[in-house]
Amino acid sequence: MDTLKSKSAAKLVIPKSEYLEKKILSTMKTISDIVGGTLGPGGHPVLIERQEWNLMPLVTKDGVTVFRSLGFQDAVEHAILETARDASVRTAQEAGDGTTTATILSEAFVRYTKSFCKANPKIPSILVIKTIQKLFQDKIVPAIERLKISCDFSTKEGRERLFNVAKISGNGDAELAESVIKCYDITGDAGNVTITESTGKTSYEVEKIEGYPVVSGFEESAGKFFSAFINEPATQRAIMEKPAFLLYFGRLNDFSSCYDIINRIQEAWVGKYLDTANVVLFAVGFSESVLANLASIFVNGSNINVLPVVIPKTAILNSEKHFLDDIAAVTGSEIFDPITNPLSNANIEDLGNLKKEVQTVNNLDVEVYVPMGVKAFECGRYRSTVVGHCDEDILLEQIESVEKAIPNAESELDTRYLQERLAKLSGGIAKLKVVGSSNGELKERRDRAEDAVCAVRGAIKFGAVIGGGWTILRIAKELQDGENDEITKSIVDEIINPSLLTALGVLFQNAGLDETEQSAKVTKSVLAGDPEKAFVTDISTGQCVSALKAGILDSVPALQEALKNAISISTLLGTVGGVVVYPRDRELEIKEARDTSEFNRMAQSNMADERP
Repeated sequence: MDTLKSKSAAKLVIPKSEYLEKKILSTMKTISDIVGGTLGPGGHPVLIERQEWNLMPLVTKDGVTVFRSLGFQDAVEHAILETARDASVRTAQEAGDGTTTATILSEAFVRYTKSFCKANPKIPSILVIKTIQKLFQDKIVPAIERLKISCDFSTKEGRERLFNVAKISGNGDAELAESVIKCYDITGDAGNVTITESTGKTSYEVEKIEGYPVVSGFEESAGKFFSAFINEPATQRAIMEKPAFLLYFGRLNDFSSCYDIINRIQEAWVGKYLDTANVVLFAVGFSESVLANLASIFVNGSNINVLPVVIPKTAILNSEKHFLDDIAAVTGSEIFDPITNPLSNANIEDLGNLKKEVQTVNNLDVEVYVPMGVKAFECGRYRSTVVGHCDEDILLEQIESVEKAIPNAESELDTRYLQERLAKLSGGIAKLKVVGSSNGELKERRDRAEDAVCAVRGAIKFGAVIGGGWTILRIAKELQDGENDEITKSIVDEIINPSLLTALGVLFQNAGLDETEQSAKVTKSVLAGDPEKAFVTDISTGQCVSALKAGILDSVPALQEALKNAISISTLLGTVGGVVVYPRDRELEIKEARDTSEFNRMAQSNMADERP
């Protein structure tokens, strides 16, 4: 008897067509409209329903938060959304600010690229892509470099410029900008600032804490399992009070390799001779099976909490080992690796931030491992913080070792890298506490605080540029005047410059200002090309003012990363010739959503959250 069987799951296959083009353009327009509506002082916040159980909807003007909340029921639209979202997310990761601009630019580049390719079918799409990318590297990046303004934190003028960068990024909040500058007074150029929230009368508070910053968060570390590790859902963070630390210089691909030590920790905690249930596990990477096992342990109230954290990578070849050396000095941990010191050798005394002391239990003197100087490990989306340090002598020894290595550095990159390590080890951390009267207000103010902190960090390292659209107009002018090749000139005139001006138009439209009229006001200073004499429109007043005197400045990374990531994503969607997606099964998705909701509810209401 013959039988039929499916070889693979059926998919929706849509070749290049008018229908696909309209689908892409309409989806990008919807995304740009809702995210772009938050741009600038005239932008409007968006009300977002929370997926987490028992949490009120949030109201925010943060572009990447709005973008992350979006989703479409249509499979094709959702695939387009996921592709476009990467521009905003990458901008947030690299610069912290400029995510809304990246979204608006992405839509504009897609729209104008498609229009150009349709009108010029004889020009290969790959040539269009390469030309845009080449113009970005050869023309736009050098233009931004020429137009940037130095923001030296050690000078009065530089501090004023950084204050203005923070104020613009924080939507004109002068109190927030002042608090951010106070944070950098504490930390110096390294900019190790952690943000916390508290209910009360609306304000910002700044204090210095001892600790060590980690440029890695739960999103990169835990992947799709991140929600299981968030034990403070209101602020979307994982907080580990008085944790122990386990350091592994290798990738954990098999849970069995770390099962023995995790089981020992569990037995020690249950047996009352380990006085903490929280463990932070650093490793080069984690497989999905390891993350799944750690997530199931974390949400079980009768188990210890093990938080996986990926060791951050840099351009330096051995940076992961250097990071472990530094974190070991901060926490007092031993470092394990798969060759010379496997995890199978690990015992409780090898964990960091623990010391042995004698305690009386049931009239008996027993030895108990108790936490030392590290008070907490705070893990956010992109950055984490070790609050406190274990042993000052060990830390000072590591600081001295790094100091001695700086004069012998072999390159400028090595010097900067060692200086950054030294700053993290010795500089301390500033805590910026955002105080608000409601969860919605706290979330909105925290988003603005994160943008301001990241914008100042970027401006300290790379400088600032004139805001209010002046730099964008100047780049467009230089591109227009600098091309003689016919194809390149047409790409500049029909794709790049119209896309750049779209972001400027949205900025003015959100404030109810006429785009043509406002652009004309700054044309004269744009033609002069001198940032020191630039005049722009102050969106809050509608008046044409001196940019430097009014403090209308953006950080260089916010603009440059927005352009880079928007071009990267849009050159793909702007020339895409087909889509292959899985059709949506509504009943299956409802079941999965119900299961996810139930999982999150259990993860956010377990006994583990209450343990010390």
